[in-house]
Amino acid sequence: DFSDNTPFDYWTRLEHQYAGMAMQGMMSYIEQITPKEGRSYCDEIVDISFKVAHALVEKYKKEERK
Repeated sequence: DFSDNTPFDYWTRLEHQYAGMAMQGMMSYIEQITPKEGRSYCDEIVDISFKVAHALVEKYKKEERK
């Protein structure tokens, strides 16, 4: 729930932005995604999107420390 206006740090906002962009990209290939048993396409896309976004942000953080 975002209604409490909780401020997100820079990395969290960036991760959410990248997750949204990853979701947009995967939606054009939805027919190639096979959800695990008992899960919907949406569940799979959301999970994959956040995993990709998180990995990207973590890589950025490591590069920033160099």
